[in-house]
Amino acid sequence: MNRRRLLQTASAGVMLAACSSSASQTPQALPDFRVRMLLAFLSLRGGPETHELTPTAARDNFEQSIRDGAILMEPPEMVASVKNMTALLPDISVNVRVYIPVGATTPLPVICHFHGGGWVVGGLDSYDRTCRALANKAHCVVVAADYRRAPETTFPGALEDCYAVTQWASAYASSFGGIPGRVALFGDSAGGNLAAAVALMARDRQGPTIAAHVMMYGAFDATLSQPSLNKFATGYLLTKASVQWYLAQYAAPDVDRRTPYLSPLFAADKSHLPPALVITAGFDPLHDEGEKYAIALQRAGVRTEYHNYPGMMHGFAVLTRLLPDARDAITRSARFIKSSFEITA
Repeated sequence: MNRRRLLQTASAGVMLAACSSSASQTPQALPDFRVRMLLAFLSLRGGPETHELTPTAARDNFEQSIRDGAILMEPPEMVASVKNMTALLPDISVNVRVYIPVGATTPLPVICHFHGGGWVVGGLDSYDRTCRALANKAHCVVVAADYRRAPETTFPGALEDCYAVTQWASAYASSFGGIPGRVALFGDSAGGNLAAAVALMARDRQGPTIAAHVMMYGAFDATLSQPSLNKFATGYLLTKASVQWYLAQYAAPDVDRRTPYLSPLFAADKSHLPPALVITAGFDPLHDEGEKYAIALQRAGVRTEYHNYPGMMHGFAVLTRLLPDARDAITRSARFIKSSFEITA
């Protein structure tokens, strides 16, 4: 049996087993049983680790995993429209994809979406389901940023792209059905890092105003000094070696790893940032830095909601058909953004 058929067969087995029990929300010593089964099946599949691949091969592998794992994801939601555009500013242009939610009859607030993938893999197509769900659940326009990826473009290239998209979305929202000046940020994994850094940059550069930012199992400490990185170094999908590899692609050797726009956890001043939702997974190498960033924001006086999913692993939120916690995480994120915009519809 080839690797693709093995994953599809294994995925079907996980889905059947998942229907037989419900997940517990209490702290646990082991991952959720669905996660354990999925990890076991992925181990059977075998194949190279991300850090053993070239960036091009890693991208191909990531996109193939999205296609193979589609059975574990809810079908893409219908939205009113999807349009590819270009966020054009005097000194920079970034391709974006704009999602208008079902039922939109008037201009709506905007969510800028920054995809995950270690600044190296992932893109507009691989996060299409998430953007559609966010648009409908938050009843907002979603603008997904196709930022430049590493290693072709290193830090701070992706960040500057995401900041530019945020500026453009805030200033020119009326060109695509949004409300100018009403922008929130959402990012997972590397995208969570970018959302945090864009919020810091917008504060430091006096704009644009950001209503809220959501960071889902984000990367906040490029020094790689948190205990969970070693505790969950292998066996939980994202490995320590892969985290090291991703950062090596993104951050040039001469970059100070404690630079706040690369490591938001080390920002000396975390005050006057927009309301924040920080989501972590209990069995994630990045768990501790997410938890510490949430605590640091709270201590700085930022309105912060922190939610840990104790039985989950990194990247769980895309598996919306398999994992109830994945559906909850997307709904929670949309609800937080919606409340920050004071939307009642």
